[in-house]
Amino acid sequence: MGYYDELDREVDRDLGVEPEVERPHVPSRMSRMWKRLSRFVMDCGRVGAKIVFFPVIGSIRFSPRFDADGNPKETRSFVQRIAEGLATRLMLTPVVLGLFFIAIVWLTTHPTQVQARQTPHAIGLTYQTVHLQSNDGQAIQGWYIAPLTADDVLLQGEAVLTEKRPAVVLVHGLGATHDEYLPLARQLHNAGFAVLMLSLRGQGESGAGAVTFGLRERFDVLAGVNYLRDLPLVDGEKITLVGSGIGAAAVLHAAVLDRSIRAVVVDGLWPSFSAWTRQIFAQPTVPTQWLAPLYEVTFELAMRERTGELDATALVRRLHKQNVLFIVRNAPDQPPVADSLALAAATTVPHDVIVLGGGMGVGGAGHVAGTQADDGIVKFLATSMGWDGPHANVPESVRELLKAKVK
Repeated sequence: MGYYDELDREVDRDLGVEPEVERPHVPSRMSRMWKRLSRFVMDCGRVGAKIVFFPVIGSIRFSPRFDADGNPKETRSFVQRIAEGLATRLMLTPVVLGLFFIAIVWLTTHPTQVQARQTPHAIGLTYQTVHLQSNDGQAIQGWYIAPLTADDVLLQGEAVLTEKRPAVVLVHGLGATHDEYLPLARQLHNAGFAVLMLSLRGQGESGAGAVTFGLRERFDVLAGVNYLRDLPLVDGEKITLVGSGIGAAAVLHAAVLDRSIRAVVVDGLWPSFSAWTRQIFAQPTVPTQWLAPLYEVTFELAMRERTGELDATALVRRLHKQNVLFIVRNAPDQPPVADSLALAAATTVPHDVIVLGGGMGVGGAGHVAGTQADDGIVKFLATSMGWDGPHANVPESVRELLKAKVK
């Protein structure tokens, strides 16, 4: 307090004026909360920085200790600091890894929904957009291509409307849409099949949902099978399935659950979920395959599903008289040919194998159209159904007109 301040106080006392009492500043509740939040964020930042950029002898504790004179002091020895630093990091490592794998599982099970670039109209086919619902409440979208056209009825008469036709459900792979099967759909339509092209959950134009690599997608396939069975032109006892990548696992699961399905085509089927994840984490320069089991455990906990159910060897042994066609692609990002052939040999039902030289994306991201594969699929399904084609019972002259139309 200065000399003039003391003089002012004496004058106030002589005049009988009470001195003003300075009241301490009380911050508002919002200000206190914001200050605490700022301090918390800064503390978290410091802790995070020490986790990422830490010396081994450092400590997570960021509050220094001071002596009586206000100088910082160190009460721990060099060995204690090393022990504390290592112990702290070891305790935080599972937390960091857990958060990392939770993020990876979320990203892989919620891929960007790729929209179809073209529709069956692009290849001259009339189709109907259908909206289905699986038994677990998932909204599914698909394209239905009827086995008959107006020209067929005109050339063959109304009697053709009473003939039941075989049907097929086409299921795409991970990160793709149902338009990948358009070339095959055209061939199947020309062969007289009713075709349903499904968009799996969480992909394409179907409702948002977690991708489970075939575990829950089997319910999407069964929803498509039930839709076909209710159609008047479809023979409910002659329904077949075709799938690639995770779609292959889904159709195989569906065939195990529904024994009335007559034939299954699996393209790029991995023998197990573990084999697929090991391939995903395989890097030529960095050994990261040890992360695959951790990803598998995190996936099971997050999705509440058992990845052991994706064991393809156990599934093919549970098939009930359904014919199976294995399409094997000799490519680095595909299941090893030896494993696929061993998988085919493990089945006890009639089966066939087509080995191709082309590949797909990682994990079977898409079906690669090719004359050899598509022709083999159509022939296999027609043979499995005992189907001679849509024009087996019409006059030769009409048959020639129909052949000229579909070319």
